[in-house]
Amino acid sequence: MLDINYIIDNKLKVIKELNKRGTDFTDLINDVIKTFLSYKANLTKYEHLNYLKNQSAEQAKLLKNDKNLFLKEIEKAKKISHEQNELSIIVRDLEQNYIEKLKNIPNVPHGTIPIGNNEKNNKVIKIKNSKPIFSFKPLNHWDIISNNCWLDENSIKTISGARFVYYEEFLSKLRRALISFFLDNNAKDDYCEIHPPILLNAKPLEGTGQLPKFEDDLFKIKEFNQENSLYLSPTAEVQITNKYRDNILDEEMLPIKLTAATQCFRKEAGSAGRDTRGLIRLHEFTKVEIVQMTTQDNELRTLKDMLKTATRILDKLKLHYRVVELCTGDLGFSSKKTYDIEVWLPGQECYREISSCSWCGDFQARRINTKYKNAKGEKKYVYTFNSSSLPIERTIAAIIENYQTVNGTINIPTILKKYF
Repeated sequence: MLDINYIIDNKLKVIKELNKRGTDFTDLINDVIKTFLSYKANLTKYEHLNYLKNQSAEQAKLLKNDKNLFLKEIEKAKKISHEQNELSIIVRDLEQNYIEKLKNIPNVPHGTIPIGNNEKNNKVIKIKNSKPIFSFKPLNHWDIISNNCWLDENSIKTISGARFVYYEEFLSKLRRALISFFLDNNAKDDYCEIHPPILLNAKPLEGTGQLPKFEDDLFKIKEFNQENSLYLSPTAEVQITNKYRDNILDEEMLPIKLTAATQCFRKEAGSAGRDTRGLIRLHEFTKVEIVQMTTQDNELRTLKDMLKTATRILDKLKLHYRVVELCTGDLGFSSKKTYDIEVWLPGQECYREISSCSWCGDFQARRINTKYKNAKGEKKYVYTFNSSSLPIERTIAAIIENYQTVNGTINIPTILKKYF
């Protein structure tokens, strides 16, 4: 969430930068400012009425010996209190209104990223490792999986349906090996492993920016209880980032570096007809996430350090990949700057995204109210960073396509053999 006072003081600049995302935010920004100023004006009236009510109460104490004047003052206080009660409802509604509108404004893109409307304007900044060379035409991973019966394709049709997978023994072991390998890799960079729940209420999802904008892509358990609905987590970024919600941290605690392997759930709204086969786009998948919370400095170095943690996995797996800096029009809602890692899939003859490494500035911290106190006693919002390191299913797809053999099976990457 952006700072409303910053928006007011820099309205034209904020609109100009946000519009680089490819959408005109002029009306929304003006509406938020108008609602906020109305809220502040009515709050001032409310506080003035509170002052008058307290004055009247003090005056009434001095008039106890004069019954008529005393009763008049009491009546005056009641009238003020009635006006105040009515105004309190207006103030509450206006506050909720401007905050809800503010939640729909994305983060301001960082000034260093490419300007463009879509992924065609993203910038390739790094290409690493060689593409594999085959003496035969490489297959798609789903054909290799089907030929080797590595998924129970019949059971999944009746148990869950499309875009779910039921692993047989080999892929189940490969999945477990990758989870352990990824977590070990992250631990080498001092990420502390945790294991959060995957059922979430709305507040954490609002905090990281999935709600309200992306509710259509979330699985919701509507009848969990009478008080609130719960959602299935779309990414562990949500649970990890919200771990320190409503906290003021000592500066010495920072940076906080956490990692977790969790199941993730997405409806994949808007992807009908795309990636209907294979492991690329599933409703349920496993992902290892890394998150950092830091002070408000060295943000670009921190982002590149997180990128190194994620890409080191692909280096050890000896997979060809490239790093792409996202342009303004392809940037995620909560991000100021993002690097995508795209792995080469020879069976499909294309690169596919395998990780997004993002810096969110204080955007998420404002939504979850997480601050730190520096040596001077000043309270500032933390900066948050997140990255996949890495998703399991997409990595399995990459390994199968890159390590396939002429006889239709695959070789196990050397780095993984100790985990089998």
